Amino acid sequence: MARPTARFKSAPEHFRVDEQLAFVPCGEGAHQYLYVEKVGINTTDAAARIARCAGVPTRDVGYAGMKDKHAITRQWFSVPDGEFDTGAIDAEVTVLEMSRHTKKLRRGEVAANDFCVVLSGVRDTPTLDCRFPNAFGPQRFGGDNLAQATDWVLHRRRRKISRFKQGLYLSVLRGTLFNAVLDARREQGTWDSLLPGDVADAAGLPTGPLWGRGRSASADAAAEIEREALQPFADVMDALEHAGVQQDRRAFVAEARDLTVEACASDALAVRFTLPAGAYATVFLAQGFDLTDVSQAA
Repeated sequence: MARPTARFKSAPEHFRVDEQLAFVPCGEGAHQYLYVEKVGINTTDAAARIARCAGVPTRDVGYAGMKDKHAITRQWFSVPDGEFDTGAIDAEVTVLEMSRHTKKLRRGEVAANDFCVVLSGVRDTPTLDCRFPNAFGPQRFGGDNLAQATDWVLHRRRRKISRFKQGLYLSVLRGTLFNAVLDARREQGTWDSLLPGDVADAAGLPTGPLWGRGRSASADAAAEIEREALQPFADVMDALEHAGVQQDRRAFVAEARDLTVEACASDALAVRFTLPAGAYATVFLAQGFDLTDVSQAA
């Protein structure tokens, strides 16, 4: 059955994200924590503006996760102790709250993200399953990142790039390999059930590889599916191992919490939900809708 079409990100206010940290800043320490609302810019640009305002190098600004550019997003940043003039930040970056903590904010220290997404041009409202395949979304592979990442990792000893771009490229490649294994499990109908040799997460559900140095923890039937799915990527797998990243696991299954869907115009829906860290709103919504990203089409 064909999915109904829907447009999203037709305006920043139609895609809202609110980050939940994995901890509460303790209120004291050498790092200023800033709860920031940004509009129409990406996280790295926001970090650069905060760095200028704080008078520190951009590398000293911490944040827990990357957030969408064509959106209104709220997330935490940290800067080293010192004077900070919130009035110096421009219209796209607003400080909503300030606190302190003992350590710099690090990538991955996110518990969940709350979303409110307005979908327009909707004629039918499908039922969204709260449990869905935890694939990396198209944002991870934007533009020609995959081609550039593959070229770099296979020739990295002759090509010097920034640490930020290295991290981006490694994430793109690991996401590509993970999605290949997940796609194979989806074709077999086993993405949300344990097979012999599977590595389970805390909820008892199967996980897939984030490739890097070390042997895969899977065995038996699960390992055989991994081997077949990753066979076309043998050169990339070898290069990732030599690049020094450690092998890890990611859940095949994600679950949306607190899902509500309500009409907000004659052909528009407001969809609110909470996703665990690392899960993609576009992947969740694409279960039920054939999505068109208006911000990319512009």
